[in-house]
Order: sequence, then C-alpha cells, then structure tokens
Amino acid sequence: MKGAILKINPKAKIVDISHGIAPGDILEASLILQASFPFFPQGTIHLCVVDPGVGSKRRAIVVATPRYTFVGPDNGLFTPIYQRGDFKALEITNRGLFYSPLPSKTFHGRDIFAPVAAHLSRGLAVEKVGHQIKDLVSVEFPSPLVSSREIKGEVIHIDRFGNLITNITKEFFEREVGNSPFEIRIGERGLKSLSRSSADGPKGELLAIWGSWGYLELSVNQVSAQKLLSASKGAKLTIGY
Repeated sequence: MKGAILKINPKAKIVDISHGIAPGDILEASLILQASFPFFPQGTIHLCVVDPGVGSKRRAIVVATPRYTFVGPDNGLFTPIYQRGDFKALEITNRGLFYSPLPSKTFHGRDIFAPVAAHLSRGLAVEKVGHQIKDLVSVEFPSPLVSSREIKGEVIHIDRFGNLITNITKEFFEREVGNSPFEIRIGERGLKSLSRSSADGPKGELLAIWGSWGYLELSVNQVSAQKLLSASKGAKLTIGY
C-alpha cells in the first residue's frame, strides 16, 4: 500500500497509526481511529483498511469533513466521523483512479484505497472519486446500562500493555455517580477509588484510571491487567453507587 501511494505521489508523508488491530475487528479499528485522528494536522488523509468484506458488494468510500478526509470500506469503520456530523460521503466509482490492470478481489487496500488516497493527496477534488451517498453502514458501540444505582459496563479494548479499556466515559460516570461513594467490580476484584495513573500504586496493584481516550481503564502498575484478571474483550464490570 505504501508503494502504491508513493508511486503516485513520491512526496507523500506516510504515518502509521496501527498495524496491531485484530483481523477483521471493525469496532476495534473504529475505536483506535476515534482516539487518533483529531491529533493530526488539518488536511490529513486517513487511509483505513480493516476490510473483512473485501471482494463482496460492500462499497468503497471517501468521507470528507472540513478538516480531514477518510478513505476506506463502507463497513462502519468511520462511525465516529458520522457521529460528529458535518461530513459528506462518496462512493468510489472512478475506476480511472484504481491500480491498473484490474484490481485484485482480495487487496483493495493496495489497488483501490491507497491509489485514491494518493490522488487526493495530490489535490484531486473529492467530487472526482464518485457520487455522493447517504445510506452509510455504522457499527453499534456497546453502551453502559444503568439500573437501581448500578452501572453495567464491559471491556471494549485491551491495549498492548494489557490495560482494560471499558465503555464507560468520564462524562457518563460523573453524570451518573457524581460525588457518591462507589465500588467498581470486575470478577472477584473491587475498587472504591480512582487513581490518576497506573504509577499511583505499587507494582502489581489493580487500579482504575481515566485513560487517554477518556474511558475508564483498569490498569496494573508494571503488570498486565489482562493477565492479572484473566480478562478478555467483552468482560463485564459493574459500578455500584
């Protein structure tokens, strides 16, 4: 894919966000994109290819916002962009932008998405890639549930350090819990306070912190929380208050 970009635009500046997403995990890719794209300079083109539907009837799209452009499959990957509003989406139908000869049925990242991103980086107007569309595919982010002064959440991502990132945002927590005493429970473990960082406790101690994504994280100083708790994505937690 990098070769395909540089062949069209040798001056392109390519920055890798992640190559560590689980194969075909659209939700994980969407979360990482959501956490990453606002930190790039205006005008950045984000080429995103987590594409289990490659070769099927799923559409190839460009999503343009006032600050950024996104290129990839129409499979829900760009849901965080749609949620912010102020965007337009186009189906990529201009075959003159594709790799020639005919694109592979199994590697649209190389043969369609990368060339289109490269042409856009050279100043091609987004309107030239195809026609505008409205019926976009979205993924559903698991939302925490509240009942009888209890929040039920789950682990939605585990980073390479083994930190457990939940679907409970700081804004949601503060709105529901406020200044009430609380207990966070996952498995047999319970926590009754929040820490500033994983370095706040001694090595091996389980802590709850607000991570850089703005979500509640379960972390262990210098140890993997995933291993300590034998947890996986989808693991349930509760917050009583």
